[in-house]
Amino acid sequence: VNIFLGRTDNAESFYKQALSLDPANIDALVNLGVLLTQTGRGEAAVKEYRRAISLQPSNVDALSNLGSLLLDLGDPATSLETYREAILLAPEKAHLNFNLGNSLLHNGQVPEAIAAFQKA
Repeated sequence: VNIFLGRTDNAESFYKQALSLDPANIDALVNLGVLLTQTGRGEAAVKEYRRAISLQPSNVDALSNLGSLLLDLGDPATSLETYREAILLAPEKAHLNFNLGNSLLHNGQVPEAIAAFQKA
């Protein structure tokens, strides 16, 4: 709620406090990653998403968010790997197929991108 109301300092403080009590709190890690992304701290967000994934490799939200952020940060190859992992876990998710298509386009794999877009 704090993020949506523009109170990012409060939200960041809340997530960090939650993580001090439970460093394996996946929701806090992913939400902190979202907040860091929204406030222009992409490299810090990557670290939080990777922490979440190391604790819960099947977390599709963390994988999806990381894939999008990596693409935004100019790392299409790693973005593509990340989306492929996410698709293996949740092939039915349309947004994952769409984002995989974007990653494929940025990697110059146009036919594969078209196929991913069609699955979306």
